[in-house]
Amino acid sequence: RVRVPRIETTEMIAGSQLVAADARRFIVARTDVGKATSWVRDQLVFESEPLAQVVAEMNRHSVRKIVIAEPAIGETLVSGNFRPGDVEGFARAVQAYEYARISGESAGQIELSAR
Repeated sequence: RVRVPRIETTEMIAGSQLVAADARRFIVARTDVGKATSWVRDQLVFESEPLAQVVAEMNRHSVRKIVIAEPAIGETLVSGNFRPGDVEGFARAVQAYEYARISGESAGQIELSAR
């Protein structure tokens, strides 16, 4: 006997996205389309997101990486629009707003530490 998987359907509307709820289930959730597609306009948009999460996204778009030296500063909430790949500009902005300081730089990375 052949077991045929059950197929489920759902209707998606503009402003929604399909999200994996777990390994076997998906849900349809509302999304900020402008934010989700900002990279297409050469921008990454963040609104009150943890610095660690923002750094991870910035690092996805750059060969040069940002390293957070102290995990506690990774919890700092950051908002702003940044150019993908411009990790130096991002690090300088983080320092200017006193979220963290640039404590080390090399050709391959920029290190952020507590102020």
